[in-house]
Amino acid sequence: MGLDGVELVMALEEAFGVDLINDDLSKTVSPRLIGDVIFSKLQATDERLCQSQRAFYILRKALMGLLGLKRQEVTLDCRLSAFIPRERERELWPQLQTVVGSRTWPRLARPKWMSPSLAWVAIAIIAATAWLSVSYGCGEALGLICGVVLAALFSVFAAKWTVRYQRCIPARYRCVRDLVPLVITSDRVKWTRDQVSKVVKAIVMEQLGVSEAKYTEDSHFINDFGMD
Repeated sequence: MGLDGVELVMALEEAFGVDLINDDLSKTVSPRLIGDVIFSKLQATDERLCQSQRAFYILRKALMGLLGLKRQEVTLDCRLSAFIPRERERELWPQLQTVVGSRTWPRLARPKWMSPSLAWVAIAIIAATAWLSVSYGCGEALGLICGVVLAALFSVFAAKWTVRYQRCIPARYRCVRDLVPLVITSDRVKWTRDQVSKVVKAIVMEQLGVSEAKYTEDSHFINDFGMD
């Protein structure tokens, strides 16, 4: 397989999230045949594995495009913090969802110190209200009840007021692997045969410089398209 063929295969791998480079592609001499191979992989028996692999390819391509990373730099075990700066998390997190097309995507989190701090403030409100109630002879029980109510109101207000500080990727998403289940919800994970044909066509035309007038699914890559 010449350079044209290798680049075409790599482009198809990135688009569909399947491994082709290790397959015997000597008989896939036309877009239709290579489309059949790709579609059969997408419809593999182990559908869950296929979907996970596909989701990883989509995610890797998105990270490469957004961050200018190289293919080999993005692996399942890469930590997100290694290439997403803390100051850009708020900007890049929603962009990543848009690029991968995921329907399920968690909101950004508040800084780690904020939730414990707010919890301590709520506890302090309860304690202070109880102490004041006892001091003024209203009884400890009444003070506790009022304190709990005030703390609950404070918590509701604080939750709304601190939305503006949601700028951190949730701590449970530390590695690229952790994002794969989210990307599986993307409509791009599943393909119809017609969709496969359209994408193969676009990639072949781009990679080999083939005009639409000369393109057919049964054209020969070497004889008709002049592929190396």
